Amino acid sequence: MVFLPGNLDFLRAGGRVSNAAYIGGTLLKIKPLIELIDGKLVSTKKYQGKMLKVAKQMVQDYLAQYPIDREHIYLCYSLGLDEDIKAQMEQMVKDEGFQHVQWVEAGGVISSHAGPGAFGVAALEE
Repeated sequence: MVFLPGNLDFLRAGGRVSNAAYIGGTLLKIKPLIELIDGKLVSTKKYQGKMLKVAKQMVQDYLAQYPIDREHIYLCYSLGLDEDIKAQMEQMVKDEGFQHVQWVEAGGVISSHAGPGAFGVAALEE
């Protein structure tokens, strides 16, 4: 599973991002990629730009990195994610050959790290 926070507010509030990194990241529209690795949430990469652009790039990178079973994919969101982004991301994964797309609202752990407007992807490897 991977996800992008909607903004850096919750990461700063939780002490995971310094004030300087928060200001710089916010001005430059940097969104850290958070991956679930061995049961831990780890920031592994940074994307720059608006949410739609970085969400598309994140999905492309995710699908290129892992041999994903094209039967099911789970798109994760927290409240506040723009409906247009949701629609475009769903169409993108359908165009990538996924048969079943299921939207899942983020729970407490993801929401407390990512805040409102977060987007994520989860799938099974072949």
